[in-house]
Amino acid sequence: MTFARARTAGRAKRGALKTPNEKAVLDFFETLSSGDLDALALLMHEDMSWETMVRDIPGAGLHEGHDKILNEFLAPVRGAFRPGDPKVLVDAMVSDGDRVIAE
Repeated sequence: MTFARARTAGRAKRGALKTPNEKAVLDFFETLSSGDLDALALLMHEDMSWETMVRDIPGAGLHEGHDKILNEFLAPVRGAFRPGDPKVLVDAMVSDGDRVIAE
């Protein structure tokens, strides 16, 4: 298991990343923060799932499948903010093999 915890202005440092999977997760969240959902789609597996930890907001809950996540969750949520917001800042990551947890 590896643990990358290094922050610069709220972001994990690329130099602290230990595995290609950690890089992939950081790339995903950086692209998500850019608001470019077309570019984000290229980083998503068709069978992925996304579950929000908060429950009392629009879009809360479990979302399964590439298209549903993009079209029924991320696009509406991003549309509720001004362009370029919200930003997702990764403070730390823990990985073990193929699993990466981002905070």
